[in-house]
Amino acid sequence: MTRGYQPTLTVDLTRRNLSTLKHLNLPWVTLQVTISIPHALRQYTQDKSEVGLDASTVDELLLKLDGLFPGLRAFIVDEGKSVRRYVNIFVNEHDIRSGEGLATKLKDGDRVHIIPAVAGG
Repeated sequence: MTRGYQPTLTVDLTRRNLSTLKHLNLPWVTLQVTISIPHALRQYTQDKSEVGLDASTVDELLLKLDGLFPGLRAFIVDEGKSVRRYVNIFVNEHDIRSGEGLATKLKDGDRVHIIPAVAGG
């Protein structure tokens, strides 16, 4: 061995490989999920239309979103920890109510859309 030689580990960090590495719980491997904030809720998000966060489930995502914008989760989730009836949440194009609800798994690159019902006449 050459003196001062430090072996290196080369890892291909493409999006596909990041999601494969996530299960290893390495601190430098994060999965970015984009949340689309509807106009009706932007007053609580400093007028941001999108927020990017690292989360593995919709519930974790909403908790982290509430950490950034305190009180926002209360408009989306009720006291029983269910999505409010007048709010729909989609992961990409899939309604979480037709799947695992708040336990819906997220992967790198997912887009989460929060859509409150609009009433009027």
